[in-house]
Amino acid sequence: MSNMLKYAALAVFMGSIATPALADKAETKGGLKIKTDDGRFEMGIGGRIHYDLYFFSEDDQAAFGSAGLPNRGGADFRRTYLTLTGKAYGWKYKFETDFAADSGAGKTGYREMWVSTNVGPGELILGQFKPFRGMEELTSSNEITLIERPTTTASGIYAGRQFQMGAGYKGLIADQFGYGVHVVSLAAAGTGPSEGMGYGGRAYWFPVATDTQTLHLGLAYSSDREDSASAGVAATFNYGGRRGVSQTLAGAGSAITTGSGAGFGEQDTLALELAGAFGPFTAQAEYAKASFSDAFASGTPASPQDADVTAYYVQGSWMVTGESKPYKKDRGAFGNPKPNGDYGAWEVVARYEIIENDDTSATTTGGCSRPATIPATTPATTRAISSCDISQITLGVNWYVNPSVRFMLNYYMAEADLGGAGANAAGKDEPDAITLRTQLSF
Repeated sequence: MSNMLKYAALAVFMGSIATPALADKAETKGGLKIKTDDGRFEMGIGGRIHYDLYFFSEDDQAAFGSAGLPNRGGADFRRTYLTLTGKAYGWKYKFETDFAADSGAGKTGYREMWVSTNVGPGELILGQFKPFRGMEELTSSNEITLIERPTTTASGIYAGRQFQMGAGYKGLIADQFGYGVHVVSLAAAGTGPSEGMGYGGRAYWFPVATDTQTLHLGLAYSSDREDSASAGVAATFNYGGRRGVSQTLAGAGSAITTGSGAGFGEQDTLALELAGAFGPFTAQAEYAKASFSDAFASGTPASPQDADVTAYYVQGSWMVTGESKPYKKDRGAFGNPKPNGDYGAWEVVARYEIIENDDTSATTTGGCSRPATIPATTPATTRAISSCDISQITLGVNWYVNPSVRFMLNYYMAEADLGGAGANAAGKDEPDAITLRTQLSF
């Protein structure tokens, strides 16, 4: 009898040890999530694979740009992310690395790495994140409507400065207003601690935000001040898709010298947003105006000159199968639709975009530059460009097979005009391109 009591006591003791472990919760809906029973710790695992095929058709009649880029087609893993998110004692965290990182393309190996906590009515973010600069910029790459972002983003007027280290604060007011402010280093992780600073903020209003209808208005301002040659304050644009031509329209001020040494650049940008969704129809537009100090050199002797660059786009989409795109209030941007039927959701989309520098410049680095070989006999001091602009029309079809798998097909028609007249005329470059993306995300 005494042995029976010992065994029973041992069973009760073992059960008391095992019970807390069994109380921890694991969820698999929409991804893998693990949460402790006391709620102090939480972790989610996600990821994305973006595999792109490129078909690039250069303009062999152009005197610059794509004419020198034959056979630019190919394939590439554009993104291969592993994402960890969660909470620890009330602090949120996110760690996101890109296994497709390429130092030659300016990537750092990881994208977002931050911790955050609630402070007052909003959320304080510390680490590397996206500065609050615009609607399309803050849309996830899993949810952008077209494969490439427009000229109002880091693909254009902010020249690659999509993820930066610093501090941010964001929140919602009365479930109708959103805001975010940031102070960041101009360098991404791994490029050094002293490359200048930037600050800015974004505010947006959504008086209508239902499952099928949305009205969004936004305003953003940012100011960047570089203090080293590696900061790279500039406005550039890859026209003709990712395998197209990269053209600088302003910036790269660190290449300009004055009597006192290097004249590092500054950029001040004001941007406006307007978007709406009406059932299966979604439309959005953004306008950005940036002023670059010491953007290029001109005159004899050469002296630093300022430049104003304008960028905007208009974009519309139609869900052929009738779905509506959700509006994410905490981000102030649209997300992916949830397919209604067994055969997924289909979407057609079109976008017109342009980026333009109206200021006169020369062939020195920055400021709407063009090759010095056009024409080679013209003196550099007189080889001026009256203005330049790059416009692009993109047509696309998206197939949302399910919430995790999407196929995207984009066709680009670009036109770059470096301006000038007579012997100074650079002419135009008009390449075409096609990109097909296979996307898996969870």
